[in-house]
Amino acid sequence: MFSAAKGFSIAYTHSVERSEVIESYLLENGRLLLIETWLHSYGAGLPATTEYDFEIRPEGFHIYNINQYFDEVIYRSGKGLANHRLLIGKKEYLFAEFSRPGEAILFRPQKVSRWKLLLGGVH
Repeated sequence: MFSAAKGFSIAYTHSVERSEVIESYLLENGRLLLIETWLHSYGAGLPATTEYDFEIRPEGFHIYNINQYFDEVIYRSGKGLANHRLLIGKKEYLFAEFSRPGEAILFRPQKVSRWKLLLGGVH
């Protein structure tokens, strides 16, 4: 896991395989950098091969060295089974705590003053 200043991960339960997927991002040069994905099983709806480095380990299928930049990423809040979670450092936040089922959640790097952050001006 990363420190809050370096990045975050999104974890959810895959709708077909019913196993956990974790996608990890770093904040770099004002953009989001997807660095790795963990698939805790593989099968229908999940990749069997990839153009990126990967390994099959006892805990699942690990895709790494992805190093793909995004200006923003969007996840849809799951309607139950998916149980999307935002992981920052050692903290975990359920999407259900800050969104409605099916709602699009936008992640985009943004510079914010400490005052605005302290006053709750970021959503």
